[in-house]
Amino acid sequence: GKGGGSPDSEDLTFDDAGYVYVSSERNNAKSTKSRLSILRYNIGGTSTKLTATTEWDLTSDLPNVDPNLGLEAITWIPDSFLTSHNFFDAHLKKVYDPSDYPQHGNGLFFVGLEGNGYIYGYVLLSSGSYYRLSSVSSGETAIMSLEFDVSTGYLWASCDSHCSGRSALLALKASSSSSFTVMASYNRPSSMGNLNTEGFAIAGPASLMCSSGLKDKEEAFGNFNSSSSSSGMKAVFWADDDCTAGHAIRRGLLQCGDLV
Repeated sequence: GKGGGSPDSEDLTFDDAGYVYVSSERNNAKSTKSRLSILRYNIGGTSTKLTATTEWDLTSDLPNVDPNLGLEAITWIPDSFLTSHNFFDAHLKKVYDPSDYPQHGNGLFFVGLEGNGYIYGYVLLSSGSYYRLSSVSSGETAIMSLEFDVSTGYLWASCDSHCSGRSALLALKASSSSSFTVMASYNRPSSMGNLNTEGFAIAGPASLMCSSGLKDKEEAFGNFNSSSSSSGMKAVFWADDDCTAGHAIRRGLLQCGDLV
């Protein structure tokens, strides 16, 4: 809860107001028991100590998993994108309407459960209540990170050495009501070993770097042919939990524009 315990923080995301949301798989003070939580932090102050302002404990709503196989990934997706693509609300069994959930902010949170490779979409209310709006498989047996690419609308679900470093690309299909669907699966760059990559990030809107000038500096990710890309390339980053060869971060390239 707020101000107590020692969360085993695995991933984080920002909402449009600048608050930080952290996915945690357990309270390390009680490390033998799962506690699948999303914690909200206000990082706007000057204090060097962060205390969660709100906790959403999802444990009872998710499958039972080992304390080390819990909420490994989280990302925030704005309502504007979801409504423009007719995202389906499985809770109310209709197209998602943000007005059905007062006091939830301006987007939904998607979390990845390491133990089964599934992605769950939640609306989080300011009271600490929540509703699950979607559940979808990433196509892999485990999941380590989630990244929503605002420039393309793709949701990336990445795995570590348990899945040979593959990443799944999910998208909302154009229809009257849609859910995220796996559209493609990509291998890690051939020059990167099968590492314990527990984080994946794509260069943000301010630094998309969609330029052909990048293509000779890094290896393209996903077996793309950078020389044939008219949209250019942008940087992607993997975080290695084992810091192999003294390196925690590795960079590659991703083709800009539509991939599927």
